[in-house]
Amino acid sequence: MARRSARVGRLGEVFADSVTLDYTSLNGGEPAVLTPVQIVEAWSGLLGAFDATQHLITNHLVTVDGDTAVCTASFQATHRLPDPFGSSLWTLGSTYRFGLVRSDGAWRLIRELSPLPRESAYPGSSTRPARRSR
Repeated sequence: MARRSARVGRLGEVFADSVTLDYTSLNGGEPAVLTPVQIVEAWSGLLGAFDATQHLITNHLVTVDGDTAVCTASFQATHRLPDPFGSSLWTLGSTYRFGLVRSDGAWRLIRELSPLPRESAYPGSSTRPARRSR
């Protein structure tokens, strides 16, 4: 657990001071503008509700324009949460689009967009597992 805590503690280092997260194609609503601390807290709470998760990101295509860049990458995210009425897995897949800015010699994430993902959810369940909390 200490190793996970150390990794989560460093997660905020990849973000700029203000980040736009746009998951509206999955959850509706409006894009959120958050600080790195808010993102880490939100993701820790959401992902911590699952028994296990695996997020794979591949095929990065990066376009650099001075001190800004855009990166697209394919992803598959699998989440495990036992459900007595259906499958224990919830899997999403799509393409992320990241906006980045170079600051003090390091690249920082300023925007994350997840277009409408392919989704396989718990058959027989009336809600997505991500909405359940412990």
